Amino acid sequence: MKENPSVTIMIVDDSDAFRETLERRFARNRFDPQTPYRTITAASAAEAIEKISAWDGPIDAFLVDIRMESDHAGITLIEYIRRKERFRSSPIVVITGQPGEYSEQRIEREHLIHGYIDKSDDVDVVERVRSIVAQHRIARRGEQARLRDDVERLMGVCPAMQRLYEQVENCSRTEHPVIYIDGETGTGKTLIAEYFHNLAGHGGPFIDYNCSSPVGADENILKSILFGSRKGFLAADHRGNEGLIAQAEGGTLFLDEFQNVSADVQAMLIKVIESREYRSLGSEETRRCNVNFLLAGNRNIEELVRGGAIREDFYFRILDVLKVPPLRRRREDIPAFINRFLQESNRRLHKYVSISASAVARMEDYDWPGNVRQLKNVVERAVLHSRGFEITEADLRLGGGNAHGGFGYTETGREGTGGEGGGGDFMTDLAALIDRYADQNRDIINSKNPKDRGVFVDFDAYRRLLPRMVMEATGGNKKATAQLLGLTIEQLATLIKSTGK
Repeated sequence: MKENPSVTIMIVDDSDAFRETLERRFARNRFDPQTPYRTITAASAAEAIEKISAWDGPIDAFLVDIRMESDHAGITLIEYIRRKERFRSSPIVVITGQPGEYSEQRIEREHLIHGYIDKSDDVDVVERVRSIVAQHRIARRGEQARLRDDVERLMGVCPAMQRLYEQVENCSRTEHPVIYIDGETGTGKTLIAEYFHNLAGHGGPFIDYNCSSPVGADENILKSILFGSRKGFLAADHRGNEGLIAQAEGGTLFLDEFQNVSADVQAMLIKVIESREYRSLGSEETRRCNVNFLLAGNRNIEELVRGGAIREDFYFRILDVLKVPPLRRRREDIPAFINRFLQESNRRLHKYVSISASAVARMEDYDWPGNVRQLKNVVERAVLHSRGFEITEADLRLGGGNAHGGFGYTETGREGTGGEGGGGDFMTDLAALIDRYADQNRDIINSKNPKDRGVFVDFDAYRRLLPRMVMEATGGNKKATAQLLGLTIEQLATLIKSTGK
C-alpha cells in the first residue's frame, strides 16, 4: 500500500513564540523535503478540543504543553484525545517548561504518551517528533500486512481478489468515502467491509446493519434506527434512541441490502454525507458526523439506479464500487477454502476426516450459487455425517446444481422443472434430502400418534417442509431455491411467510 507522505502535527502551547518557532521548523523539514509537514496550532486546551472536533482529516502526532491556562489543562486535553476513537493510538508528545509534579514516568504510565520533552533541555523537537511518527508508521505498516494476510486467508488469494484488495486499500486512504460493495449472497461482503474499516485505522467501531429487516419498511422506525430519536418522539419509543450513526462515530457504518432503504431516507443520508452534520428525530441539536459509510447489495448498483431502488443523486456521491467476484469465477481458491473449512469442522466436531481428490475435483467444477457460505455448509455437513475417515463424492450434498449451469439445470445441461420427467439429478438429490429428513425424524414417523405420522403424508405439511429442504440444499440461496421450485423470488417469499419459515 502506498502511504500518504504528508505529516499533520497539532501543536498546543500557550506560548505564541514557541508555537511560531515550531511551525517554521516543521515547515522547513530539513530531514526529508519529500515529506511535507502541515501544522494545526492552538493556544489552549479548549481551542485544541474545538479544532479536533471539527477536523475531519488525520492527525499524525500531538505536541501538548502539560501546563497552560491551568495546571491540569494539558492532562485534560490528553484524556480527551485518548477518548476519541480515531486518535486512541495516535502519538502524543508532552512538552513542558516546568517539569516536576508531572514526571515523565508518571505521564507515560497513566496517559500512554510517546514522548516527553523538557523545554529547558537542548532537544531538537522536530527530529524527536519525526522519529516518533516514523516508528508509528512502521508499526502501522506491519499491522496492515497482518490485516492483508488475514483477509487473504478468509477470502482467497486469486488475481481477482488481489485486485479487489488493492482497490479497498486505495479507498481506505480517502477521508470519509461512500463505498458500495456489490456481490452475490455468500461472497463475503461483510468481510470486505471489515477489511476497509480496519485499514482506515481510525479506531472507531464497526457497526453492521441489514436494511432488509422488517422495520426497514417503516420509514420512521428506520430513521430512528439510523439517526436516533428524542425520548417520546415516536409512540413506540419511550426511552429515545442514540442511532447507528452516533454509535459508529469515528468508525464505519455498514448498511447491507441498501436497496431496501427508501428514497426519503436516502435523501437524509445525502445531507449527512455532504455536511457531516445531522439531527436526531425530534431534536434541535446538530451533531457532527465522523463516519465512513459502506453500502452493500447483491444486485448491480447500476441496475438498482435504473430501477429506482437507489436515487441517482445518491449514486453520484458514491466514491467507488467494490465488486466481490462469485466463487465460480475464482475456482483456484476453492481447494484452500475446502482445506480451511475441513480443519475447522474437524476441530469443532472432534473428528479426523480427510477428503478425496475426486471430491475436491467435483467441488472445483461446481458452480456454487450460494458461494463461499454454501461451500462451508457443504463441507461442515459432510464432516458431520461422515462415517469413515475420508469424504468422497458420494458424501457431498450439492443440492441439484450442475458443474457450470447453476441451479435449475442438470449435469447434462437440460433444464430441470422439478416435475415428473424433469432433471433426474434434481429429483435424486431431493429424494435423498427427504430420506435424510426422514432419518432425522424417525421418532415422529414411528410415533403411534396419527398427528405425528401425518407430517410425512399430509400435503400441507409436505408443502411446509419442501421449501426448507430446498433452501438447505442451496445453502440459503433464495434465488436458487425459487428456481428449483419453479417460483419467482416474490412467490417464494410469500410461500415461506405463509408456512411460518
